[in-house]
Amino acid sequence: MLYKNNLKQFDKLYGENLKLQRSQSQNGRRITDLESKLNAERKRRRDLVKNVHYRDNVRAASPELMIDLLIDKCSVNNVTSYRRLTTLNQIYDNAMQDFLSFHYHEKYSYGYIKTVNAQYILHDINQNQDYPVIVPDSILKNINFDLNTVVRCHLNDNASWGVDHFYRTISFRSVSKSQSINKKKSSKKIKESQPTISLTNPEELVRLASKRIVIIGDKYSVGFLNEIKKYCSVETFNGYKDGERRIFDAMHRADYVFMLIGSVLHAMTVYTKGTNDLNENTDKVQTFDVPAKYDGVIRLHYLYANH
Repeated sequence: MLYKNNLKQFDKLYGENLKLQRSQSQNGRRITDLESKLNAERKRRRDLVKNVHYRDNVRAASPELMIDLLIDKCSVNNVTSYRRLTTLNQIYDNAMQDFLSFHYHEKYSYGYIKTVNAQYILHDINQNQDYPVIVPDSILKNINFDLNTVVRCHLNDNASWGVDHFYRTISFRSVSKSQSINKKKSSKKIKESQPTISLTNPEELVRLASKRIVIIGDKYSVGFLNEIKKYCSVETFNGYKDGERRIFDAMHRADYVFMLIGSVLHAMTVYTKGTNDLNENTDKVQTFDVPAKYDGVIRLHYLYANH
């Protein structure tokens, strides 16, 4: 009887011991899991702090350094990660245009003078716009100056434009042309004054005669093209219909490229900025919006005067 009692007691203690061992094993696994989670959390926190420091360092880094890093890291393995460079390039283009407008286009302007309602008006050949301009007495009294002379203007401190130079080698004159009109079944002739611009400097004419101009786009008048043809060899391309490779080859061969921004693909302007001979640091590519008849001739003279 005593033996049986002892055996039962042993079995009970043995079972409790097994339960304790299983509990300790489960607790050990729980502790191990908790330690793993704790280590993972510690690593996550370290990475988070590291990333915060990295982002702070990136924000403090110069654009030149970041661009160098992007160039160094770019490869066929991560090229798809560079897709947002298109957005960056668009932002850069807009910022560069604002920079150029502020530092250059608004500082100097080139065009010719005319009068409207007894006020001097400058026709800006780069912006294709008209706005009031101040012509100083020293220029008005110059015997070589007359209206419609091509001039350079600068932006004054009071935000007004003033003429500071004029170009004698461009001749601008008015030609009277007879024109017949019918009015109430009666015919009469009137005389219409038409201004014309011509280049007269012999050295300039010789230099331009050897130049080859490529015009890209179709938003120009026949007069614009014909006036340029008087001085240079000209080749024209449709910015949408002619093949890009053909146009690019012609641009590189030309002495100057006249690009009509409103009728060319954006890819063409992007392409020019990535080349050595067509980028914005050269005068080879000249842009127009919707050019007037003599805007091309005036631009040719500007290029000659600044070569």
